[in-house]
Amino acid sequence: MERNAIENLLQWKNHPHRKPLIVWGARQVGKTYLIKEIFAETYYPGQYIYIDFKAEDEMRAFCEQTANAKKITEYISLFYGREVNAQTLLIFDEVVTGFRVALSGAQGFFDVVPDLTIFGKIVAGGYPAAGGVGGKREYAGIMAAGLGNKG
Repeated sequence: MERNAIENLLQWKNHPHRKPLIVWGARQVGKTYLIKEIFAETYYPGQYIYIDFKAEDEMRAFCEQTANAKKITEYISLFYGREVNAQTLLIFDEVVTGFRVALSGAQGFFDVVPDLTIFGKIVAGGYPAAGGVGGKREYAGIMAAGLGNKG
């Protein structure tokens, strides 16, 4: 399984027109370990910055104040004392906990238009088995009992 995940990450890394990568899944399954300890340490040694929004209050507070990517990357550079450039891998962890920069969330910040958006327990005030789904009509309609959406 690790080999498949690394192969997928390497495809992303080597793509000439790559966009931000969002890794999501169930809690406590090893997403951070895979990205930080295996992928970043192996393929970006000394060239990555790991930001845990759940633990880093000052960083979270700054990012909540602006959705300007240039300001955020400049702040990260100053905060960590390292230049952020095209070769820097930025790892944002616990973004649901701490990265609420706009109504569009991280998707809007990274200018990603997903086919489907899954809202986790934040929709239900922390209740773990609740959530919501939104997205493009052609995909969301299929989820309506598989009947599609004609309107």
